[in-house]
Amino acid sequence: MKRLSDHLSFTRAGDVALGTLVPLPRAREVAREVGRRAQSTQAAVGVPLLLENITYYMDLPAPLTEAQFITEVMEHCECGLLLDLTNLDINARNHRYSPEEFLDSIPLERVVQIHLAGGQDGVGDAMALDTHAASVPERVWTLLRELVGRAPVRTTLLERDALYPEDFTELQADLDRARATLLEAPTPGKEMV
Repeated sequence: MKRLSDHLSFTRAGDVALGTLVPLPRAREVAREVGRRAQSTQAAVGVPLLLENITYYMDLPAPLTEAQFITEVMEHCECGLLLDLTNLDINARNHRYSPEEFLDSIPLERVVQIHLAGGQDGVGDAMALDTHAASVPERVWTLLRELVGRAPVRTTLLERDALYPEDFTELQADLDRARATLLEAPTPGKEMV
């Protein structure tokens, strides 16, 4: 099935290209507008639109948490969620919240696809980074097992954009583990990795 996805973020401020994914202001009126625009985009392109959570390194005060914001957006559109578990893990560690509570708070029935990747752990006070340049860490595998126990995960995608190993053994191991985790899940009707 064809799908289109986009990040829940902005990348421009007026005529200025920001060069990175910037979190949207987490307010109900913004969530309503994002939901309206997402629904309009989905209708215009004629394929399901998936909205993806991003990694963010600065968290400004906001009336809604990230999970509340995502839930509010979903209430104003019929789009699916692309849940990046690595982004969730990195945000939870950097901003000190529970990834399990995040999963408790979002509409898991709307999750269509999962992204898995490796990153760079923060050392000392440094933040963890979403690099897509390492194997999937154990914390993210734990989140995937938790998620497939709660929701009908349909498909996963392994993201690796840099520092490729000389052979594909490491990548194949991540693919095999993702496939095995989905096969062990009690939910029917999943697409394979």
